Amino acid sequence: MHTEASTRFGRGADPEMAEFASRRAAELILQLAGGELLSGVVDVYPGKRSAKKIIITRAELLRIMGADVPDKDLETVLSALGFVPVRVDQTRGAANSLLAVWECTQPSWRADVEREIDLIEEVARVYGLDKFPARLPASRSGAARLPHYEAETPFEKRLIGLGYQEILTIPHVAEERNELFRPPDATPAKLANPLSEEANVLRSTGAVTMSSAIELEF
Repeated sequence: MHTEASTRFGRGADPEMAEFASRRAAELILQLAGGELLSGVVDVYPGKRSAKKIIITRAELLRIMGADVPDKDLETVLSALGFVPVRVDQTRGAANSLLAVWECTQPSWRADVEREIDLIEEVARVYGLDKFPARLPASRSGAARLPHYEAETPFEKRLIGLGYQEILTIPHVAEERNELFRPPDATPAKLANPLSEEANVLRSTGAVTMSSAIELEF
């Protein structure tokens, strides 16, 4: 259920906030309720952990975003968000080096930032996504037609001309429906993390989803 609380605490509450909040509560009690303040703080914190270190590199930023962010802007963004970036590479005296590496300290209130890709997302979001040029990723292989394209295309056009329609559906179906059409020698593949109970296996034959499409049509 999406609520204000789920939005506020979905990324985890700040464990370091307890003492700050208790001091503020004590201040309000003194101001409004005439309480008495005692010295010292009792802090039961048996699982206190040291701050996590996260690395961000310019090489990975360039690979993910396809464009650069100047040293000054990157450090300004991360510092403003509380990550305290420190250059740790061998070329830290050179500005905007392709080998630049920063070590960041995870602030207690950002438990959701755990990896380098999370830091890159923060930098891109604050620096401005509009400053990164839109472009398609480089293709790993050249485009090529399927071997049966030349024979299949005229056949498809002839069927369309005769009034047939092509049915394109997703392969995820309900197990009960799949059983109605499954060949005896076919074993359905079950999804480990299905979108819903109505789409928990891969269809054993195209007749499963074809019949569903015909039902919706009529």
